[in-house]
Amino acid sequence: MSASVSSSLTEQQRSNGERQSVDIAKLGAIGQSITSSLDLETILTTVHKNVEELMPTDIFGIAIYREWGEIEYQYYIEGGKFEYMPSAVMEEKTSFAVWAIDNSKEVVVQNYADEYKTYVETLRPEETKAPAQMYFPLIAKNQPIALITVQSFQPNAYTDIHIAILRTIASYASVAIDNLNSYSRLANAAAEMEVMNHSLRELNEKMQKINQDISTLSAMGQKITSTLDYETILSAMYQSVSELMDVSTFGLGVARDSDNTIEYLLFMVNGHQSYHVPISLDDETSLAVYSMRERKEIVMNNVPSEYNQYVSRLRAEEAHAQSLVYFPLVVKNRAVGVLTVQSTKVNAYSKYQIDMMRTIATYAATAIDNIYAYSYLATAFAETESTRAEITQLNKHLVELDNEKNEFLGIVAHDLKNPLSGIRMLAKVLHDEGGSISQDEIKELSNDILNSAGRMFDLITNLLDINAIERGAIKVYLCDFDFTMIVKALCDNYLQRAQAKDITIHFEVEEGLAYTFADQNATIQVLDNLISNAVKYSPPSKNVWVRCTMSGTKFVRCEVKDEGPGLTEEDKKKLFGKFARLSAQPTGGEHSTGLGLSIVKKMAETMGGKVWCESEYGHGASFFLELPAAELTPETA
Repeated sequence: MSASVSSSLTEQQRSNGERQSVDIAKLGAIGQSITSSLDLETILTTVHKNVEELMPTDIFGIAIYREWGEIEYQYYIEGGKFEYMPSAVMEEKTSFAVWAIDNSKEVVVQNYADEYKTYVETLRPEETKAPAQMYFPLIAKNQPIALITVQSFQPNAYTDIHIAILRTIASYASVAIDNLNSYSRLANAAAEMEVMNHSLRELNEKMQKINQDISTLSAMGQKITSTLDYETILSAMYQSVSELMDVSTFGLGVARDSDNTIEYLLFMVNGHQSYHVPISLDDETSLAVYSMRERKEIVMNNVPSEYNQYVSRLRAEEAHAQSLVYFPLVVKNRAVGVLTVQSTKVNAYSKYQIDMMRTIATYAATAIDNIYAYSYLATAFAETESTRAEITQLNKHLVELDNEKNEFLGIVAHDLKNPLSGIRMLAKVLHDEGGSISQDEIKELSNDILNSAGRMFDLITNLLDINAIERGAIKVYLCDFDFTMIVKALCDNYLQRAQAKDITIHFEVEEGLAYTFADQNATIQVLDNLISNAVKYSPPSKNVWVRCTMSGTKFVRCEVKDEGPGLTEEDKKKLFGKFARLSAQPTGGEHSTGLGLSIVKKMAETMGGKVWCESEYGHGASFFLELPAAELTPETA
């Protein structure tokens, strides 16, 4: 190398060093610009712009780490153009991105083909176009939340200063994305809180209206049942009804046996008292007569189109009404009068108001008779309190259902996603490399796919069984059958699986054991689950005992005892619940849906039996199934 060339390079290096020093001096301002935004697109664009200015950036990408195990690229530019970059799953152990997230460490290579084995075992061909690559995990609260990558098409493109700059910018980006996540969580929480507050306000308004109406009813009840003065009673009733609903017409009539008529004690029209001619109890055009004679409520919210359900024509006093109700006043199973409220509006009366009117009619009947005054008042209050209790209980039940739904969706999504991810990965291997792998390898991969699919099938089958049981869709067909034969056959079925784990199954049966009266298929499913669990959770070289005995004279019993780890007190509390996750795990790599024992319990109870467990932690577990005994025995069958 000539002196002039050497001198030129030295000047160039000095210039680069000074420029990089100046760039480092900008980092404070860069950090402020990145962390001052709560918009993801702005954050990503700002990070990219500054990185591009400070170092070679042929490829730039930022991905968000999802808690379900995916690295999802939100921003990816190659050669100045936005490109789609598929998400990386954490099972992809050939990915620098996965390695950086998994280890919470930086990946820096200056020549991909020479250095990749520092981080991964297999070279990914699609990444060789960028020899120089950097992957920096973005860490917040000691947890990876995202990933930034910068790559160059030239080897050895990145100096220590570049690495330091990217490390600093990555820390700024971590703070910005974490701030955004926190803000989003707060915003979502605020929105949920607002919805909840709105619901609570509506509920409070309804409760206030109910309480107000109850107070009105209470005051009316006390007033009309504490006097024998008809004018006081009627005035109190009209005033209360007017406060509770729209009233253009109000009337209270009583039956007069002396002349076989209904005489209105009070008839109000548009707030003014009006005289009403007595109505003959033989008048078939009167809605009041129909209601009292048939002892039926009449509720119409569109009078012109509904009246002919009751009478052949409308009387003059009713023709102006668009909505009306008639309530018969019944005392001691005898109709003593009628109460009517009418409105010029269509659909004027809601179910709630009808219920209120029903209570008022009760008060009116009580006032007329006066014997049952306080009894009717207590009934009204009891019904109101019952409604309030029902509303409270319903709200509680809805909250419980919502929580169960969320837990159910989370568990199902997790338990289905894992085998599905495995199937996808294995299928991809077969698709991409099918021509280069051996038949033995294909068979092994196919077997893995079948196992994963089997796990999904078991989970879905169990979910369908649970759903069918809870809906009452599963019908049991009870009959007499040999309980011992079924238990023995199931034990024989599990001999090979048990021998693979060096487990010995001991089958014992009490002499003279009766037949059982149950559903044969359901019994097989229950026992299969219990014996399967005993083998599944027992360590190698242990024993499993299956004993069939009588429980008194009315039940046959099967005990399945293992030498597994046993159950903790916490395990016992949730043992037969849906999606129960216990401390004990299968000892041979078997999978569990967490639904089996829940199904077992429900099926046993459907057949009139029961299932329970006795266990001391560290000393195995005994599961018991009891089913009704049949009158037959193996000797008499």
